[in-house]
Amino acid sequence: MIWVCSSLVSFLDGGLPSTNLTSLEITNCKTLEALPNHMQNLTSVRRLTIENYLNIKSFPENGFPTNLISLEIANLKIFDMLFRWGLHRLTYLRELYMEGCPDVVSFPLDERGIMLPTSLTSLSIKDFPNLECLSAIILSLNSMEKLHLVKCPKLKYFPEKGLPLLSELYIDCCPLLEQKCKEDRGQYLSMISHIPAIWINNDWL
Repeated sequence: MIWVCSSLVSFLDGGLPSTNLTSLEITNCKTLEALPNHMQNLTSVRRLTIENYLNIKSFPENGFPTNLISLEIANLKIFDMLFRWGLHRLTYLRELYMEGCPDVVSFPLDERGIMLPTSLTSLSIKDFPNLECLSAIILSLNSMEKLHLVKCPKLKYFPEKGLPLLSELYIDCCPLLEQKCKEDRGQYLSMISHIPAIWINNDWL
């Protein structure tokens, strides 16, 4: 864990040493301007958390380790670079948590050919202030069991053909979507009725 390093600006050009480390967390290093290069060499890392940066300006050379099973990224400025690199490269990824992306209107970004790993079982999206809809690409995630949507105030549309066969749906602070899922005649009631566990705005349905 690399946590609250107030004087850390960058890593050595060679990046982090390649070890048997299975989990890596880099958190609250607010002077850090770049993530380590050669992160793809950290082949033993299965869980990666990178969050709460104000100054990150570049995506790591050659991207992230492709053997990850869990990826959590929050409040970074590299979302667009990450999407261009390609999340679909993470073919073992099961858990994806993304927070603080202000520019995305539709997710996954099907109009730009942005795909997610079909191995995903859990997807969490938080604080996407301009997100309006989930695109039909999400239906290709046949392994997905849990979908969490938090603090997306403009989110109001699911794909027309519905959602994957989820076991858990969590929605909080998404008022437009909550209205469609909770009202007596809500547009999406029939779409989500098969889901065993549904949590909407502090209440189990």
